[in-house]
Amino acid sequence: MTTCDDTPLPAATLVLRMCKSTYLKEEINNVQAIFNLSSADKKSDVPHLSVFELESTTIEQAKLLTNKDLEIKLSVDEIRKVGIEQHRLDVLWFTAFNDDGSLDLRDGAIGHCGITGLFCLKGKFKIIRLCLADMAREYWRKQNYL
Repeated sequence: MTTCDDTPLPAATLVLRMCKSTYLKEEINNVQAIFNLSSADKKSDVPHLSVFELESTTIEQAKLLTNKDLEIKLSVDEIRKVGIEQHRLDVLWFTAFNDDGSLDLRDGAIGHCGITGLFCLKGKFKIIRLCLADMAREYWRKQNYL
């Protein structure tokens, strides 16, 4: 459970999107599936794709928080370039909560944020996910994962 703080992340910030390493082996041609919103992200006060700000959350912390073992580093500046006409994606801070409504105080949870604007682009979500998937592939190539 999360709540949007309505505060954009600063320019030149990096965020982490976490996924399972099976995407590298089994679904390399379907990388955009990594950018599907979870049920919790869809039900949030502001629908968003969960990511973590890299200076507040380490890769190891993000792995523990998400139970996923592979990271994608994304540039907030590059994310904000994605969109159609006046509708652009953004990255905002989100406060993470536990299922019981208490503040998530686990190490790294403070870095939780989200990519917003995905639902403002009805009918264009697949194109947006493909743009984000291209960013993921580029990161993985630089890391020699591919």
